[in-house]
Order: sequence, then structure tokens, then C-alpha cells
Amino acid sequence: MPGRLERLQSLKAEGKFIRFATNQGGIAFDYLKEHEIQNEFMVMTREIGYPAGWNITHVCFTHPKSRIAKYTDVSNRRKPEPGMLIEAMRHEDVTPDQTIMIGG
Repeated sequence: MPGRLERLQSLKAEGKFIRFATNQGGIAFDYLKEHEIQNEFMVMTREIGYPAGWNITHVCFTHPKSRIAKYTDVSNRRKPEPGMLIEAMRHEDVTPDQTIMIGG
């Protein structure tokens, strides 16, 4: 999404807490490796202005039809279920009325 880093930096500068929640079913089908996704989010986290090691990401690697047994799961963390959003809100100790979800 063009302009996403600038917008995220702006939200952070306004004092907003940022969390990412993402399905990464490609891991479950062996298109990507966990470390590749984690590295991508580490880079984006630094570009937004968080210090190295700051974890603002909730990732669901599972998929019900995975080709890899350890990733086969039906999980409430997998969007459109709310599991990762609830985790993010708990992590920041905020309520739904204090939360904005962007994406889908």
C-alpha cells in the first residue's frame, strides 16, 4: 500500500499504539518460511521508528488445509476470526471502543 509507512509513522507520532495482525497461510503451504515474514515485519517496525526487538506483530501461520502438519489448524487467530485483534487489544490494555482495525 503506497504511503503506508508515512501514515504509520504519523500515527505513532500522534501517540497511537500500532499492532499488526496478519494471516500468513503461505507458510502453511511452504511458499515462504516463518523467518522471512518475521524479518519483513522487523524491517517495517524499524522503519516506523520502533527500536530493534520491539514486537508489534501478531501472525497466524496456520491454515486448515496446510500441507505441513504443524501448521494445520482451525484457529480463532486466523482472520476473519477476532483472535489476533483481541490479543493486540489485551497487549495494549485497550477496549474495542479505543481500537481501530484497518484492513480485512
